[in-house]
Amino acid sequence: DILLQAESLPELLFIMRLTLERCRQYNVSFGLAKMEIAGPGEHVTFAGFRVSDKGFEPEKQRVKAITSYPQCQNLTDVRSFISLSQTLGTFLPNLSCLTDGLRQLLVKNTPFVFGPLQAESMNATKKALAGPLVKKPFDPSLPPEATAVYCDAAKKGGLGFALVQEPQDGSELRLIQAGSRTLTSAEANYSILELEATAISWSVRKARFYLLAHPPFFRVMSDHRPLMYLFREPIANMENPRLLRIREKVLGYNFKVIYKKGSEQHVADAFSRHAVDSPDVSDDEDDAGAAHCLYTAFCLYT
Repeated sequence: DILLQAESLPELLFIMRLTLERCRQYNVSFGLAKMEIAGPGEHVTFAGFRVSDKGFEPEKQRVKAITSYPQCQNLTDVRSFISLSQTLGTFLPNLSCLTDGLRQLLVKNTPFVFGPLQAESMNATKKALAGPLVKKPFDPSLPPEATAVYCDAAKKGGLGFALVQEPQDGSELRLIQAGSRTLTSAEANYSILELEATAISWSVRKARFYLLAHPPFFRVMSDHRPLMYLFREPIANMENPRLLRIREKVLGYNFKVIYKKGSEQHVADAFSRHAVDSPDVSDDEDDAGAAHCLYTAFCLYT
């Protein structure tokens, strides 16, 4: 599937023509019946989302599958409902908090008793996911300094971030991408400085599609002041091997770490304290698709 967007209909038709000519060149065919064109106030369905001039919203059928989910009868039902809800985790910063009552049933050696707490947790999750959930598309025409990554780390919660664009004209803040995860067993023993640095490294790499080759730099907002100096220090002068490895993972990104009080970072703070996802292999290793994303990023800005 291919998704195209433009500021006006003539521009969209021009882009469509170029795209179809390139597809013909490489013998790629499409069914005409599946082509959709949406104007202002209209939308198209793409990869399970409703895409319009307002942004990205979950498809109604996708949300209905969650809101109409029956009461859980066993642990398999609980895991299925939580997993289904997590597919929309990037739209809702406090999803993990809402599903906490259900998660208590997943604790080892806990008898399965679906009581009032679990029912309240399930209903609150359904209600929140049935509300308005919108993310904005990344706008490369905005000044580079408008792009910012708000990130935070919490010992008892995990890592959280929000990639936003802040237009200088005072218009609405654009949420591009967000996420959170719990800590690995090794990260739980990190010092505060190491954990906060890990939050930056993980957040930036999670948003690599937008941030690789970002000209000339983007901002990383953190509530831990020492990070400003840590990420400015020459790598050759670093003696802590763990911090050195963290720095090496983001050498391909151009960013400035800026201190901002935790009380002013509500979104990232909420994500870190109520993590949605668990860590995976890619959180400990370099991303296999980095080269592809770097190429895509260059195409986005050129």
